[in-house]
Amino acid sequence: MSAEMKEKFPANEDRQRVFAELQQCNRHGLVMPVDTLHMYYAALESKACKLSALGAHYRRLAELNRI
Repeated sequence: MSAEMKEKFPANEDRQRVFAELQQCNRHGLVMPVDTLHMYYAALESKACKLSALGAHYRRLAELNRI
């Protein structure tokens, strides 16, 4: 990326960290993007992601202090 592009569009490290975590969760089948095919496009288009059935199951277990 050119210096000019970096100046026009500065990186937001917090958002990059969150996106990296969501990508990992997506790769493990815990979350999925809504109304788009890939997490990359969801991020570009500011779309949501949701828990998969497996992700919801693990969340429920965590709420019950079973994991």
